Amino acid sequence: IERVKDNEVSSTPIASPKATVIPDDTKVPTLSEDPEEPEIAVNNTTTTSRTDQASQSNDLSGYSQLFQPMADKDEMKSFNKLAEHIIGEPRKIKKIINSYMLSRFIATEMKPLGTMNQMFKDKLLKLIVLCEQWPYRMAWLMIVVENLQQEKGMDKTWIYPAAGVTLTTIFDEIKMKQKDRGRIFDSHLDLPLMALYNFIVRVLIHSPKEARMELQRDGDPQVFEQLLLDVTGEINGSQLKLSDIALPDEQGSETQSTLRPYVFNIQSHMIQKVQGYIDECIFLLPSPGCDVIKYQMKSDVFHEK
Repeated sequence: IERVKDNEVSSTPIASPKATVIPDDTKVPTLSEDPEEPEIAVNNTTTTSRTDQASQSNDLSGYSQLFQPMADKDEMKSFNKLAEHIIGEPRKIKKIINSYMLSRFIATEMKPLGTMNQMFKDKLLKLIVLCEQWPYRMAWLMIVVENLQQEKGMDKTWIYPAAGVTLTTIFDEIKMKQKDRGRIFDSHLDLPLMALYNFIVRVLIHSPKEARMELQRDGDPQVFEQLLLDVTGEINGSQLKLSDIALPDEQGSETQSTLRPYVFNIQSHMIQKVQGYIDECIFLLPSPGCDVIKYQMKSDVFHEK
């Protein structure tokens, strides 16, 4: 501070009473030389020990074990494969995923060890998608297969339909047509679902008076046929068969490979309605050169004029 007195300039330092004079030869410790603090690089090129300790702590706490993915790699491939065929609102897509997770858990608990292979999971997911997006058509497929099993469990000498033919006779006709095309099946339940749909269900879904309203429940029919044909399938033998939706313990046609006990996303009232519809039908064999059955309504045949 400069003080001016009598035109004379003098420079006198004014010391603060709290100031501490540090000798020039005294070394002031820097941040990196403090023994209580770890070394930290200014340019952030060195990973600190605290980050390593935190990651190790997470691993030791079992974080990765608590939060496992819901689907494995093969299941993710199946989801991706069917993604383009899943339509509708996000809520429906979420329902399909949740239904599959529940069905897979129950199947894992019920099926023998080692039978939950990728083909089973692929078929299960496909069937859940079909039941969710095409409940009316799938109900018809399930009821026709169920009635066929019940017929096969009965004594043939007591099966005399009042009119028309039995389902067993119709399925014998389907097997013959498949044999003519080079496809031989030992059992009715070995037939592909697509053959059942083309030969019988494609016609019968239009039989009830409420057919137009019921068909509005279903999605695109062409996509339905694509899934039955398994045009996206990458696994040999993953095409759905009658045995996949058959009842497991029906007398005369038992099957252990069925997916029916693990599918819960088709409503029971739809099954009951379709059972009532099919009970009103009389089955007739197709005309020569025709690949679909004919039917008549019982009310028209037995109506008394």
